[in-house]
Amino acid sequence: MRNALTAGVYNEGTGNTGSLVLEAGGVQFGSSTQGVINGLYYGVINVANCLAGFQITQPGGATVISPLVNGVVSGSSFSPVAGHLYTLRLRISCNEMQRVLQSYNSIDDTGTHTYGGVYLSSGGNVVLEVQDTTGGVASSPVILYSGSVANAPAAMTVALINSASLQCSIASFEISQQGPVWVVITPPGGGAVVRRWARPRRGRTAGSNALAGFVFIQQP
Repeated sequence: MRNALTAGVYNEGTGNTGSLVLEAGGVQFGSSTQGVINGLYYGVINVANCLAGFQITQPGGATVISPLVNGVVSGSSFSPVAGHLYTLRLRISCNEMQRVLQSYNSIDDTGTHTYGGVYLSSGGNVVLEVQDTTGGVASSPVILYSGSVANAPAAMTVALINSASLQCSIASFEISQQGPVWVVITPPGGGAVVRRWARPRRGRTAGSNALAGFVFIQQP
């Protein structure tokens, strides 16, 4: 199935700003799998124009999930267990909060004039991760890629599936806007790690696997 679901991604007409989370949940792969799931594209929907997404291949008959960034496989690959369910989560953040400058108009003896109204280019950050959710029990997310992109387009297209031959089942797909916050922490002696803001729900503690990788907001 090629381009089974596509939609424009933008923020109130001003373009890609803040951060977005795109989640394909309950993903299970079949015996013949080749394509891209949960991908963001600029221009024509093809691998070369994929800003970020999950490339699915089956070299030697075994399914492999690889992060696709700017049309190139980057980061680490992941081998899902047959029969298990997974969430493929893509997070992207844009450095600029305003992607279109205000337009101003004036008139004089020579006619009307328009100033501003141009698009602003901006870099961004991308995280692609896989989480096993088999049996309703969420394991710790596995980060396949965490890095930056030089140019995050102001308007993009999301394609849940982009493939000519991909056997899989997907239980849900969700896009949520997370606001302008993008948290990076650097522990002593370690490297920079991206974290997410969260408020623990009742019955879920900050130490649970389902909430691994979050920075928590606690009420006094």
